[in-house]
Amino acid sequence: MARNIVIDTDPGIDDAVAIMASALNNDLNILGISVVAGNVDVDKATSNTLRILGFLEKKDIPVYKGAHRPLLGERIDASDIHGDDGLGNIDLKIPRDLKPMETSAPQFLINIAKEYPKDITLVTLGPLTNLAVAILMDSEFIDNINSIVSMAGAYGLTPYGKGNITPKAEFNVYTDPLAAKIVFSSETEKYLIGLDITQKPDALLNEDDMNMLRDSGKNGKLIHNMLKTLFYASGGAVPLHDPHTIIYLIKPEIYKFRRYFIDVEIYGENTYGEIVVDDREKVPEWLKQGFPSYICIDVDGEEFKKELFNTIL
Repeated sequence: MARNIVIDTDPGIDDAVAIMASALNNDLNILGISVVAGNVDVDKATSNTLRILGFLEKKDIPVYKGAHRPLLGERIDASDIHGDDGLGNIDLKIPRDLKPMETSAPQFLINIAKEYPKDITLVTLGPLTNLAVAILMDSEFIDNINSIVSMAGAYGLTPYGKGNITPKAEFNVYTDPLAAKIVFSSETEKYLIGLDITQKPDALLNEDDMNMLRDSGKNGKLIHNMLKTLFYASGGAVPLHDPHTIIYLIKPEIYKFRRYFIDVEIYGENTYGEIVVDDREKVPEWLKQGFPSYICIDVDGEEFKKELFNTIL
């Protein structure tokens, strides 16, 4: 039986690739996609979600527009990375019959969790604002969720666990650290995949990968076209952060997790948005600081790319 998932996202090039991988895998059943401001504003992110679903002819997956700004701080975006449109400035139209649903994203999350109690995996690819708002709106919401799989954070647990917006902060957490703190402190199982493994060298797309995508039909060409400007600007190697969440659900054996207690810094002038990991080995859990989560500490990068390509192409 297919696993029921809900995706919360802010497309974003790598978000788009993750949506493609999930929509094209028969072992995953997407109950809906909620959209949040992040890589681009929430209107563009919603349009991008519809653009990708239209391209895939997956018009039956409902899309819900959510938070237009973070709970804490001013909204920032990553259009300098993802292009003005969020998808590498490609020419991809929204089918006329595709529109977002009228229900807000947080309300949709609450409703779908009640409809499928303990039977949904929430997959988050962007800032955690929508989830945090749902938690604040409904005290039963998080109890109805089976687990959360997030692309979020830099943990400093591998040589690659460095920040991509400050020296130690990752974009999705930095853009709304209060929302991340609310979600990470919730009492549900959380599997957090961060820059510690998404920036691992064998998981990066290289020139051979890009050439293969270019020559591999319409799905490959779309990914190649979204990525090509960023790829060459990055010096010939680029990470695909968000698809790791989907490939983890499809092929969990290539990922390694370890349980840690973590917290999010929401005040520091120089540490704003950083995740603090209590990695003290000889301290009992009742003395550790923060909230328990499973942090990804390793991946077989070549297997990640192989499974991703097999799913999408």
